[in-house]
Amino acid sequence: MIQLVAFDLDGTVLDPAGDPAPSALAALRRLVEQGRRIAAISGRSIRRSLHPFRDCPELIDAAHVCGYNGAAAAGPAVAGRRSLLFSRPLAPTVVDELLAHALAHGLELVYCTCEETPSGLREEYRYQQIPADPTWAAAWQSVGYVRDEHLYARLAAGELPPPAKVMLFAGTRGPEAVLDHVRRGFGSRVYVAWAARELLEIMAPEVNKGAALRWLAGSLAIPLDQVLAIGDGNNDLPMLRTAGTGVLMGNANDDVRTALQGTQVRTAPPFAADGFAAAMADQGLG
Repeated sequence: MIQLVAFDLDGTVLDPAGDPAPSALAALRRLVEQGRRIAAISGRSIRRSLHPFRDCPELIDAAHVCGYNGAAAAGPAVAGRRSLLFSRPLAPTVVDELLAHALAHGLELVYCTCEETPSGLREEYRYQQIPADPTWAAAWQSVGYVRDEHLYARLAAGELPPPAKVMLFAGTRGPEAVLDHVRRGFGSRVYVAWAARELLEIMAPEVNKGAALRWLAGSLAIPLDQVLAIGDGNNDLPMLRTAGTGVLMGNANDDVRTALQGTQVRTAPPFAADGFAAAMADQGLG
């Protein structure tokens, strides 16, 4: 019996505008009503993971949230407050090298922090430069992003806390080349994923969505064979392989499909065909 459903956000329950599909909301509500645990596991921050569900307080209160591709997790809301369950930030020495790499190659860098303070969780996506690409420029000026014109100097001076992740914006420079440079320069000292090819997301080496799902299931005393995970992106691969039941959305790209060949991961209809709700119904959870 499935006790925990872990889900990606963008392309799985959220449309390109960042709004949840009505069918996905209905399916998530049924899961909560049935007493099953739900967990959003995303590359987003914890706050940005919850923002699309701002009109669904019952879902926000019930959900566990693993953000930054699994680098930090928060539990369900208790009396309106959500506590940090774990955090695995990047090492300061690696952050220094990433900054040097960004400056040497003319890449924009986003510094993502998540820490618990006496007043609650503090999260910031700090950036110094606005990308020339208008689509990305708009994204970097949305909820949770903070422009800091002195970010690089502050990083060099060690003034900021360790980040949950660092993002490097490749833009038109060729994301494959940037990815290759990062992998050759940092090797096993980092974990690299991407939700969009232009934006590399860099976390501590022990971080990925699968590791976060394994920790979360263990903390809830739920066997992995009673866990369902569903997603569509490259960064979802570890959790789809970890869960007892992994489900790939039908809108996943060919690279992700190829990576899962020969595994037991199932395929759902695409987002446009209410794939998330269909996957829940297929498992008898609808």
